[in-house]
Amino acid sequence: MPVSKQPLLDWLNLHEVGAKANGLASLPTAAAAVPEPEMLTPLAASWVAWALDCLKRGDRSEAEEMLIKGIAINNEYRRSRA
Repeated sequence: MPVSKQPLLDWLNLHEVGAKANGLASLPTAAAAVPEPEMLTPLAASWVAWALDCLKRGDRSEAEEMLIKGIAINNEYRRSRA
């Protein structure tokens, strides 16, 4: 197990240490949350999947930023197609 800060954080995130304690283990995986094609564009879906991964790691602020970007991309695409 690493002892310096960043390698330790990377190792803990990789092994999802603490995920069950804070209730994040019950979140669906990105593969399980595959969007319906008519709901999200592929680009927007990738941002949303990234947001879910960030949320599972416990990085709520990063997850919010990625989700907002994904929604904005999807909305812009829908407006341009209307």
